[in-house]
Amino acid sequence: MSDRAWLEQPPPWVVFPGMRPLEAAADQGLQEAWVDQVWRPFWASLGAAERDAYLTHWGASEAWRGAIHFLFETPDGFDAAADAAESARWLAGQAEQAAPPRGIAALLSRWLGRRG
Repeated sequence: MSDRAWLEQPPPWVVFPGMRPLEAAADQGLQEAWVDQVWRPFWASLGAAERDAYLTHWGASEAWRGAIHFLFETPDGFDAAADAAESARWLAGQAEQAAPPRGIAALLSRWLGRRG
């Protein structure tokens, strides 16, 4: 096997010719399974120079290049733990806003005819 055997792995637009670039992350049965089990690990195994050579080799359009970058590459400085904590705080705030009124607020809501 040559040191450039990774160029033999076909990209999503070859394996699924009807797939649009941003559909590579969509829940679509066989396509989703292939992306998650084949493409994502393959792409993650490549370095920056290999990724560029691969996309050039397979003639990736600008739309596919952009989608792959957006969907499968983690931005520099991205902190997954901080992002998850921020999401949890936001969800907790949404739950508080959606909670039905309690105590005097509940009594006033019922009295004024606003049931929650």
